[in-house]
Amino acid sequence: MRLSVVPAFLVAALTACGQGGNAANYQGPVPPASSPGSAAMPGGTTPPPKPENDITQHYVIGPQDVISIFVYNEPNFTSLGQTVRPDGIVSMPLVGELKASGKAPGELQDEIAKELATKFLKYTPRVEVRVDKVNSVYYSINGAVNKSGQYPLLVPTTIMQALVNAGGFHEFADLKHIKLLRDGKVLETFNWYDAIKGKHPELNVYLKHGDLIIVKE
Repeated sequence: MRLSVVPAFLVAALTACGQGGNAANYQGPVPPASSPGSAAMPGGTTPPPKPENDITQHYVIGPQDVISIFVYNEPNFTSLGQTVRPDGIVSMPLVGELKASGKAPGELQDEIAKELATKFLKYTPRVEVRVDKVNSVYYSINGAVNKSGQYPLLVPTTIMQALVNAGGFHEFADLKHIKLLRDGKVLETFNWYDAIKGKHPELNVYLKHGDLIIVKE
């Protein structure tokens, strides 16, 4: 029988999450403090509202990410759910191919607005680029957790925070020997019980793209 054992520790775990970890080693997007919601588009064309805290505006778009491009008052140019190709390109109606990879949403939307103003319209339109799904920067958790799989690495995340995100452990999970693999090699062994007691905070490192956490039974 599989049971979730994390909730009993959750308060302590969340407190300990902030301990340890070297932020200088974090290799992921840095979230802004907050982002306002979107106003209605003129002409009755309205994009869905943004999340209250949109943490993707400073994110750098990568291959396989899914983005949407909204052009206010110009629905013919709007493009929803575009998957960035391996070469970093997306297609936009009437405009053609655009380089998206390596750019923040704000940078890309400014470039699109200039392109539309120069070649297609007589004014500079308001353009909004949103990241619908992050597939290019992630970490993974496998083994005796309730929610194993791949997680987007949108904000600085420690091992402990990642384990909390996994929703709890199976009944017989080995919480003293949790492995962190990086580039196919064991970087360290993490002890959950020590961590929730505040011991060895230096082992609660920030994750990098491609890291794999393994919890055995």
